[in-house]
Amino acid sequence: MYRTSPRSSRLTPRPLLASILALFLVVLLGAPAGFQSSASATPVPAPQQKILLLHDSVANGARNPIHDAFAPIEIEWVGFGGLHVYAAVELLKDRPDLLTSHVVIELGTNYDNVAKDFREDLDDLMEILADAEHVLWLKPSIFRAKINEVHAEIDAATRRYPNLHAVDWNAVTAANTQYTITDNIHLQGDGGKALANFMHDNITGVNDWNRIPQGNLGRVRVKGNRVTLKGWAFDPDIKRQIKLQIMIDGKHAGNVKTKRKKPSLARRLNHESDRLGFTRRFDLEKGEHNICVKADNNDGLGKILIGCDVITVK
Repeated sequence: MYRTSPRSSRLTPRPLLASILALFLVVLLGAPAGFQSSASATPVPAPQQKILLLHDSVANGARNPIHDAFAPIEIEWVGFGGLHVYAAVELLKDRPDLLTSHVVIELGTNYDNVAKDFREDLDDLMEILADAEHVLWLKPSIFRAKINEVHAEIDAATRRYPNLHAVDWNAVTAANTQYTITDNIHLQGDGGKALANFMHDNITGVNDWNRIPQGNLGRVRVKGNRVTLKGWAFDPDIKRQIKLQIMIDGKHAGNVKTKRKKPSLARRLNHESDRLGFTRRFDLEKGEHNICVKADNNDGLGKILIGCDVITVK
């Protein structure tokens, strides 16, 4: 049962569903003393030794590694498999006592609507988290094209909310496919530990925001059978050129270093080394080819995906 929101055509839960969700959370976490409804309660950030984690089934697969990575910091787990952002909003409206100064959001995988709806749900959530000192949103693994809209909306929101920072979990899983099962979402093996470390190092300041390698595979030109790759990349933790790995059709095809100077880009990124650009040429057989560029990461998260492109050699 759903109703239409008066400010848009998006679907939002009826008050009955919101109450059921709130009751579920109370049963799960236990009702605190002096529990109040959202009508009279005001958010009170908790001490920094506790972190609120809003999550779906992805983080559920890493409970033990997350507890280990954050100890002795306490994790306030709020979520369940299939949790949508709008449902997280309803849960927090009825439990403002759960709010903390540091928040990690692992949501967006279950998004299946239109970008405008996700944007409004995101804004509703950030309104509740307005008093949080740091809100870290993990951009989810891109297992279908629709999730690109989620990434775009999260990135745009960082420009609207000064306390919101986005980090790209997809860059980790795309470059380390062994971290997830065949759905490219849920974790296996070392994936749980990688997610735990990724959360911890970004929310606690071990890594400054977005201190994993970053870059862009800008242009892939095809002339005959000659393919030319151009782009840029850098590692915020390394004050020199870095080495990149090139994958063609899933196989390692060679390495390239960021030798080309890009002083204006370095100034914009506030990076000490201006050697950010790279160029590499290959001769490929006729047909369609998938080309990806990855960077080594020094923070123990495996390789980070810089970019991919699909080209056709005629």
